[in-house]
Amino acid sequence: SCEENPIQRSSYSEETKEIIIYMNFPTVKHYLGDKGQYKKSLVGQVFIADLVAERSFNVIARRKVENVPLLDARHKEDEIRKWAYKYSKDFGKKVHEALVDQKLLEEAKSGIEMEGDESR
Repeated sequence: SCEENPIQRSSYSEETKEIIIYMNFPTVKHYLGDKGQYKKSLVGQVFIADLVAERSFNVIARRKVENVPLLDARHKEDEIRKWAYKYSKDFGKKVHEALVDQKLLEEAKSGIEMEGDESR
């Protein structure tokens, strides 16, 4: 989304069931470019995967916790955070594997290994 001055990097639309990434948010613009021109780069793909995972896990955790009785607002937020972290630990790698071009990742890793190879 190209909202002029967004207050966050991403959001979730209950209406459309989509994650919205705000291209004008400073860190998003930094990694993806002014016009999204770096979104296909490895850095861009990893950043997008991280945003999608973070927002998705937060939405899922919020749904899990929202109907728990006897939790005040502060404790609900703590529980949401706890579950979002758990989901990130359990499923974050799968999100990244699905959204990041694994061939591009392997090429980058191979290049890093070659640069660090002292035997050349």
